[in-house]
Amino acid sequence: ILFNKYKDSILRFLHPKWIYVQFRYRKLIREEKLIPLVRRWEVVSHACEDFFSFLDEISSLFTTNFQEHILSLLITRHEGDDEHPLIVFANGLKKNSVDFDLLKQFDSFYVDLTEDEQVLFEACYDTIKPSGESEDLIAKWANSIQASFTRYWISSLEKKYVDIQSFTHVQYEQVQKNLQKLLEQKVKLVPKVIVESANESLLVQKENKSYAQLIHDLGKKRNRFSLRELVAKHETQLLELFPIWMCSPEQVSNIFSLKPDLFDVILFDEASQLRIEQTLPAIIRARKLIVSGDEKQLPPTSFFQAGVDVDLDEDEYTEDEQNLIEDESLLVRAKTVFPTQKLLYHYRSTDPSLIDFSNYAFYHSGLKVIPRNSDKSKQRMTFTKVAGTWHNNTNTVEAKAVVKHIITQLLQKSSQTLGVITFNVTQRDLILDMLDDEAKLNTSFAKVYDEALNRVDDGEFVGFFVKNIESVQGDERDKIIFSIAYGFTNKNVFRYNFGPLNGIYGPNRLNVAISRAKESVDVFCSFNPRDFSYSGAHSGPKLLGEYLKFVKFQSESKAGEAQNVLDSLVSAEQKDSLVAADQFVQDVYETLSAKGLDVHYNVGATGYRFDIGVLAKDKKSYSCVIECDGSIAEQIASIKERDVFRPKLLSAFGWNIKRIFARDWLKNKDAQVKRILQVCDK
Repeated sequence: ILFNKYKDSILRFLHPKWIYVQFRYRKLIREEKLIPLVRRWEVVSHACEDFFSFLDEISSLFTTNFQEHILSLLITRHEGDDEHPLIVFANGLKKNSVDFDLLKQFDSFYVDLTEDEQVLFEACYDTIKPSGESEDLIAKWANSIQASFTRYWISSLEKKYVDIQSFTHVQYEQVQKNLQKLLEQKVKLVPKVIVESANESLLVQKENKSYAQLIHDLGKKRNRFSLRELVAKHETQLLELFPIWMCSPEQVSNIFSLKPDLFDVILFDEASQLRIEQTLPAIIRARKLIVSGDEKQLPPTSFFQAGVDVDLDEDEYTEDEQNLIEDESLLVRAKTVFPTQKLLYHYRSTDPSLIDFSNYAFYHSGLKVIPRNSDKSKQRMTFTKVAGTWHNNTNTVEAKAVVKHIITQLLQKSSQTLGVITFNVTQRDLILDMLDDEAKLNTSFAKVYDEALNRVDDGEFVGFFVKNIESVQGDERDKIIFSIAYGFTNKNVFRYNFGPLNGIYGPNRLNVAISRAKESVDVFCSFNPRDFSYSGAHSGPKLLGEYLKFVKFQSESKAGEAQNVLDSLVSAEQKDSLVAADQFVQDVYETLSAKGLDVHYNVGATGYRFDIGVLAKDKKSYSCVIECDGSIAEQIASIKERDVFRPKLLSAFGWNIKRIFARDWLKNKDAQVKRILQVCDK
């Protein structure tokens, strides 16, 4: 504050003219012989000014004689010492290169400086010399002066707050570990507390006669109560014993009595798929309501459901029919009356490229994607163009290519789970029929196919599936295979009829489909995305065309072109703008780079970027990433999130995070560099 207040006054000597004098005549000035000489010359010059104006010749003679006098005086006194500043000055006089007027101006200016300003001027001259003609010396002097003020300010604070003096990254890491340990203990204790609370409640209930009756009714062998009857008879008792119930909206209506405030809280998940009339009976039974869902995913729909639209031609699926259900979603209604909170963290995809298109196209690049520090050379997206044609809502050639790929994947017995998504029912059925035919002919495939269909990992069903885009919400698999099917007919005509992608909810269906993959995506398509030139009114087909371009560029490792596709989907304000590195980060980057490390700025993905990444020797991943304390503190205000949850989560994804504090860097830069080098060597 003090520096900024007096900055203009303190730095007034930072002028090219005075710096020029300082460097040209500095040695003479320090001898304290030039200035008296200049002042004597100035007196004589003023006294003879009128005379000189009339007698140029006498003036010239006077000047010449005066200079000769100075020369003889200097040479006599310092004869043989060519390096002496006065001899150097004398030689300048011989060459007529001494600017007396400028020296006089400098003398007046220097005398006018305060004592502090003279000290600063002298210190700058002594410590920072010009290294080249183009160097901005004034800026360097100004920065050095400001740095001296800053260092003094830091020193004053550390004297005032003594705890700061002992703070280092070692102390920080110890506190961080202690806090992580305490939070882990809390997580383990919470279930025990819940169980203990339930046991206490059970002990209380056992003292009640109605508890004995409940046990009796549960143990009946004959005339057993239905669940509805049991709840009706023992509702209060059951709610005391089991305070949390997970039901569909219909089950709530069927099981529980219609009493207001029966539950403290009711929470609806996937609310974008719930019609308002389905949920009202459950809502009446609760004091508080929480509605959770994603309006960018599927709305309530009867598309493809038997008895409703089973005979509907997909190409005739119109906006009018979709408008009928536009306001039926509980989520849409709730947003109009309740405060909202966005959940921005994305956990499914192990690589940002798998969710990048959805993030940009549907969430304005607002999702925070957790990146994985894994092999950068691994292909996450593949695009395979086949010579298929579109006929009777199917593409047989493409279906055969997809089936061949599925057979290869399953016979390899990879640990990856697998799913196939098509853009219509007929293509789905065609692929399933081809797989069944292959299973009949190939017993080896039939075995692995059956195992894949019924696969369960850790109690969760993760079996192989082939589904159309209307049926995949809620599903996820390691690898997703797309059969686009659409393409040119035998007559080389592209029919731009996209069934479920048409209409106002077409983009929602696409978003669901392209966000199912956890590890990789394989796209099979019968046309080149650059040949896709849909000009209709629906945004679903347009986004499909952009997605295919994105996948193809990713498949060809053209990261720049892929990013251009993403940037075209959002406004300039919504782009993932990389934060410019501040001076501290730049210094760390340049220092590590000078040590031979392959360092990169802004490593990671949206919401999880690190200031600097140090690439491993194999160039496939990062040996460590560096966070400088200033930037991370500005991005994340919560201490628990910044220093506990975030590091723990990112460590699980393979990131070795090192924090460099500005104080450590200022006090002992070499020690910090050595620490990073040791991490990289390991």
